[in-house]
Amino acid sequence: MTEKAKKIIKKKQEVKHNQELGNNYYPSGWKPRIEYDYETNAGELTHVQPHDDNFKFNSLLESWGYDSKEFYIEEDRIRFSTWQTQIKGGEIVDMYAFKAIIKKRNPHHNKFFRKLERQIEKKKPIKVSQDTGELAYMFFCADWQFGKEEYGADWGVDSTIDYIRNAIVKAKREIKNL
Repeated sequence: MTEKAKKIIKKKQEVKHNQELGNNYYPSGWKPRIEYDYETNAGELTHVQPHDDNFKFNSLLESWGYDSKEFYIEEDRIRFSTWQTQIKGGEIVDMYAFKAIIKKRNPHHNKFFRKLERQIEKKKPIKVSQDTGELAYMFFCADWQFGKEEYGADWGVDSTIDYIRNAIVKAKREIKNL
């Protein structure tokens, strides 16, 4: 349990003199506690986690390759499954699977990509003549490094479109020179 969570729980203990809590501070059955029965070797732990200190989900997201500042696990819910399987050599092992729905914290950030798509759609296709010949000029575009800041370049939507258009103009010029 984090220090922040311990401080919150310590301040909010349900004791007679703490009138600010009323009866609804913890949902029924969710007061922080630890119980263990050594006769049955079973117990129950209830932990209260502050909403802004999503420690387990954030570490899981990071281990799965997602930035927890950009993504979150929907409804803070992870489905879990376990089963046994036989591996080479006949050994039986326990297998575990986790499933979660992951969403972006700020999905509106994709609006920049949509703006770029709309501007590209407005550009009319290049007219191609039907002349046939023995030679062809191949113009390939790859590994554009979108969003990368290099050498002080501004790779916003307008700059990216200008970059693409200039590349096409240069290719046309090169064809004419050939």
